[in-house]
Amino acid sequence: MVRRLFAALLAAAVLTPQLASAAAWKPNLKFGNLELHPYYKLAESYDSNIYLVPKDKPNGIRTGGGVRSSWITDNTLGLKAMFPIGKMHKLSAAYNAQILNYTTQSQANDAFNQTANLTYNYKRPSWDAKFWDTYMNTEDPAFSELVERSQRWQNEFGTVMGYAPEGGMLFAEVSAKHANHKYLDSSPGGLGFTLNRYEQEFGIRGGYMIQPKTKAYLGYRRGIVHYSIQPDTKHNKAHYLDAGVEGKIANKLTGRVQTGLSFTKYNNNAVTNAGRPDHVTLWTVATNLNWKPLERTSVDLAASRGLQASTFGKNRYYIANLIGLNASHKLPWKLTAKAGFSAGYDKYPEATTAGGKTANRRDDTYTESVGLEHQCQEWLSMGASYEHKDRNSIFTDQFNYERHLTMLQVKVTF
Repeated sequence: MVRRLFAALLAAAVLTPQLASAAAWKPNLKFGNLELHPYYKLAESYDSNIYLVPKDKPNGIRTGGGVRSSWITDNTLGLKAMFPIGKMHKLSAAYNAQILNYTTQSQANDAFNQTANLTYNYKRPSWDAKFWDTYMNTEDPAFSELVERSQRWQNEFGTVMGYAPEGGMLFAEVSAKHANHKYLDSSPGGLGFTLNRYEQEFGIRGGYMIQPKTKAYLGYRRGIVHYSIQPDTKHNKAHYLDAGVEGKIANKLTGRVQTGLSFTKYNNNAVTNAGRPDHVTLWTVATNLNWKPLERTSVDLAASRGLQASTFGKNRYYIANLIGLNASHKLPWKLTAKAGFSAGYDKYPEATTAGGKTANRRDDTYTESVGLEHQCQEWLSMGASYEHKDRNSIFTDQFNYERHLTMLQVKVTF
């Protein structure tokens, strides 16, 4: 597998000078108003810790299957389609199929992941609307607390409708979405037993156009979470208050800065939840910014804070805090250098006993990455990257892990 990827990289490198003379060539994938954009990626990576577990103890005790490394071959094939219908209507769809093959314990680790999306956009001078449906079938964990892989699917559909009088400074939006989450293993010890659920959210948002491309807003959302198997402990309803600014925030700075408050009330049962608080009020953050200090340099900042569903002990949730910084710079010879860093802090509200210790769990997770990409042609790229990830649990070392991930890839996009 490694030799196959190296051969692909070598072929791309050899053909690049020959293809340069045909740089203007592009496949014609338009049929009337319909545009098709297929893509394919071949990646070969080496993962030093595929199960994300701590090192084996000197006395021979190991967590899970122990630290195991593997070569991973990733074949990803996808298609994006766009179909504008006049000036007011636009349909778009996307499909992605990923095949992962492991050299270590392949029967347990090989995976086939799929995602599909359908979106309809409607736009008039003062009105706009968006309807979407997104489906995912994967073995990847749904959030950072979990590291084990388990087959699951989720489907989300929703809408956002907005009104902004032409030439005016005010705007208003209403939104709604419904999501189903289902793990296929719903046995008493499986993730489906604790995580199968549906989530609903309804909201309204309004504000003022500070500039033609910048809006300040206030918003309210109502959330409902209903679990399939554990209704006594995890059913909850929430109120969210949001305030923020989005669009072009400053010169060379675009994105969204949002903060707010959430109030979540759990469906307490007098027997199973005796003495446990039935509500939590939390300061929330949802911020994504892009800064272009130079024409060839881009910096992305992301920060978030909120509640996530938990499977650990009696905890029905944990507080997830995350901040990430990624930068890229275009070098000569069609090269792009990339670097990133993120830090996550997950805090659990209820003390739990594990490994002979009773305490409130906290996980600190750090990720650093670097990469280099060569845009051989507009439709052909190849690159290499390295990522280091480390989690330190301030509770018991059974949740600690360290992983090194090195990757080479070739991508064709039309």
